[in-house]
Amino acid sequence: MYMVVSHALEQIEGRTLGETLKKRIWDPLGMDDTYFSVTDASRDPSLRPRLMQGYTWDTDTDTYIAEPYMNDAAVTGAGAMVSSVLEYTKWLRAMIYQNGPISPQGRAELLKPRTIITN
Repeated sequence: MYMVVSHALEQIEGRTLGETLKKRIWDPLGMDDTYFSVTDASRDPSLRPRLMQGYTWDTDTDTYIAEPYMNDAAVTGAGAMVSSVLEYTKWLRAMIYQNGPISPQGRAELLKPRTIITN
């Protein structure tokens, strides 16, 4: 469902979901260090050293093996965002104190429980 909503939003806005989120949410909240994907974040050479990577423990060699970055393009609406803890707190603060770029109606829709029940 997130992919469908993402696609619809891109068609309505005439730009990518990442561009829309940046313009409508991240910029107004001062989230200047938040990106839509690992690809976007890695374009800036100064960010590459700060971009964290996952590791898996290899019991055969008793070492950690770096995992490749995930390409989240297929699930972008479901959370393909790269940010930092400090940046994320800006979003949380806006939601907790009910201020920022999202209207009260929009905030209520974000918090509204939803589920799909099939028989």
